[in-house]
Amino acid sequence: MNSAAHSAGGFAADVCRPFLLQSQNADGGWGYHPGATSAAEPTAWAVLALAKRDPQSPELARAAAWILGCQNQDGSWPARPETAEASWITPFAGLALLARKAPAAEAAIQSAAKWTCQSHTGQRHWKMLVARLVSRRRVVGQDLSLEGWSWTPGTASWIEPTAVALIFLRQLPAMKNSPDAIARLQMGESFLYDRMCPSGGWSMGNPKIYGIEGIAQAGVTAWALLALQKNRQREENRRSIEWLETNFDSIRGASSLALARIALEANGRSPVSIESKLATQFVAGRFLDSVLAVSQAAFALECGPDVLRWTAAER
Repeated sequence: MNSAAHSAGGFAADVCRPFLLQSQNADGGWGYHPGATSAAEPTAWAVLALAKRDPQSPELARAAAWILGCQNQDGSWPARPETAEASWITPFAGLALLARKAPAAEAAIQSAAKWTCQSHTGQRHWKMLVARLVSRRRVVGQDLSLEGWSWTPGTASWIEPTAVALIFLRQLPAMKNSPDAIARLQMGESFLYDRMCPSGGWSMGNPKIYGIEGIAQAGVTAWALLALQKNRQREENRRSIEWLETNFDSIRGASSLALARIALEANGRSPVSIESKLATQFVAGRFLDSVLAVSQAAFALECGPDVLRWTAAER
């Protein structure tokens, strides 16, 4: 495997795919590391990566069965099957089933979409309390009336779960005719733009606090740009794409590299070479045991249709 990793060409086929296939658990899912208990996030990412080449493979049939078996009755998914608590992973699990292209999963996908549209944060409650204590506009200067999606229902909105929910709902034709879905999509997009840092990227938290700009991060920025890719001609999008391109060479993490490449391609930029960097990191053991990082790398490098770069399909 090291010899394949030393060669940038074929990194996805020679290193990533074998790693993922060997790491699949007997129950059909994947853990965050080889041998770990199956969880929804790494399983969904592995499906996205492997489905680009062969969505009907036996391995993905087993993975889809595992995902379907973990869905709650209300359409949501827990982060881990041993807990029943709904989580942000719901739209991402839906994306994995879409990538699998299995008609038998259609009801589960629609149920997940309904849950996603009806899932709300707890912002309305805590905003009222905070507003009584301090003038938030002097602190963060953001629009507190906007709501995205949260990691856990009933808590605050965050960039990444909002982006994943938007990407999922944009894939479903039925959502284009649903007033509830349209309203949620519009507010979710407004939330992302409102939380954008002045320099062009997105940070994990607030874009500005006490007049000081938050530190934009490549992975978070990539997710936001993926969710907003249909608006690539907007000034905010152009500024964010430029920020990501300017900072691309300084990205070190495998996941951030992969996500940045995916986002730039989705926004009309030519593919950026990342195979050499990924191969070097892999040989150095920097993401040798990470199912997430390997899946994201494979997804970014493999050719074929996918469910994250959806603008062309929508047209």
